Amino acid sequence: MQRVVELFFRYGLSCADVLVMSKKHPQVLQYNHASLEKKMEFLVEGMEREIGELLMFPAFLGYNLDDRIKLRYEMKKDVRGKGMSLNKLLSVASDKFHLQKSTSEIGSNL
Repeated sequence: MQRVVELFFRYGLSCADVLVMSKKHPQVLQYNHASLEKKMEFLVEGMEREIGELLMFPAFLGYNLDDRIKLRYEMKKDVRGKGMSLNKLLSVASDKFHLQKSTSEIGSNL
């Protein structure tokens, strides 16, 4: 757990921030350090998001990086821009997510 907390501090989060995240999503302190680091790096570098967005949706760190986060981000970044909330991007059920994708593609082809 110490390595996880140190990682959060390296990314500029405070003790209060870590407390907020752990109250919203207690598992956040139990995740694998290396996995968290990759997800946080992708959030900041790949998605060009602020690390502070984790305070609103710390469950982001519990999703699979390749199968859920990157896949959905790539599908949606051109359709709705980079402003979609992390919660909306990741927590929608897969069948509904793919239905939304199909509907937006049809609308953009008209």
